[in-house]
Amino acid sequence: MIKIVPLEERYLKEITNIHLQALKNDFLPSLGKDFLLTLYEGVVNKNNVFGFTALDREKAVGFVIGTKNMKIYFSSSLKTNFFKLSFYLSLRLLQKPSLIKNVIETFSYSSKDVGPSAELVVIAVLKKYQNKGIGRLLVDVLEKKFRSEK
Repeated sequence: MIKIVPLEERYLKEITNIHLQALKNDFLPSLGKDFLLTLYEGVVNKNNVFGFTALDREKAVGFVIGTKNMKIYFSSSLKTNFFKLSFYLSLRLLQKPSLIKNVIETFSYSSKDVGPSAELVVIAVLKKYQNKGIGRLLVDVLEKKFRSEK
């Protein structure tokens, strides 16, 4: 039985691993596990960020993160863990300089936004649990939270 619970710090390592596995070909996983975990540490429990975890017998199998305001999402994480994020990002860019274009696009993304400021930031479900409605459940819970926050 899948249970959806609010994202808590204790699930961050698990959701980082889910992100790395389920979205391995995306940009953020290319920055490495430490970068991703640090990014999530910077946004968990923030007023403008909503996260939910899908659990199967207390094991995280999926997650969704949304924000009231995308500009605040990135700046919140950067402010919270600026030096750690900069360190991990620098290491990765030294290994693969071609990622700089993606870094600029990702961190300037919110400045191009003209639609609603609330946005689903990331959703991922372990492959074994895909096509079972878990992603839909996560999106439904996030949408309900967005509506309750107007």
